[in-house]
Amino acid sequence: WDLHLTRASSQVTVGPKLNMISLSVSGQRNYNLRVEGNFGPAISVGGSNIEAYGLEVANNRDNQMRIVNANDFYWFGGLLDEASGNLNFLSLENAKRIVLEGLRVISSAGTASNAIKVDGTSSVVLIGTTIFGGSLATGDGLDVAAGGEARILASRFEHIHATGFAINNAGTGYDLGGNVIDAGKYNGTARITEFGGT
Repeated sequence: WDLHLTRASSQVTVGPKLNMISLSVSGQRNYNLRVEGNFGPAISVGGSNIEAYGLEVANNRDNQMRIVNANDFYWFGGLLDEASGNLNFLSLENAKRIVLEGLRVISSAGTASNAIKVDGTSSVVLIGTTIFGGSLATGDGLDVAAGGEARILASRFEHIHATGFAINNAGTGYDLGGNVIDAGKYNGTARITEFGGT
């Protein structure tokens, strides 16, 4: 289904922080959903075997999207764009096998904002995903906590103007080939092999 949800600008900074939409029905598929302008998390995911095609999440405050206690979530194409506030854009918490394919992520200026945060109980697969850190971005592009896992294929990390790292890896990272990262923008003791700077 095609659906565009937005909250009036006069409501953005008032009222309770509510999810605009929750994806929690196992086996659910979503097509061309756009969610923007919310004060709290725009989308929460809490089910298994959920697929999203062309999902766009933009211009929300704080967590744009949280995936909590979920397995096998697939996001094909779409956009995760600019949030205000100081929480992660996409937060994975006890979430396994989260696949982001063909996703474009544009970081915000929040001082504690990471584009994608993978906690110590979560795993993510990035395929053909681009994470861009603008000139005001101060967080990391991909932040993997100890115990977390990231598998990365044919993805770009263009974080050269941001003050954070493109990848801040304290967990386990697997370079599956074809990745590009800005020079000097990798941090971590668990080095991702075959990662080259440009």
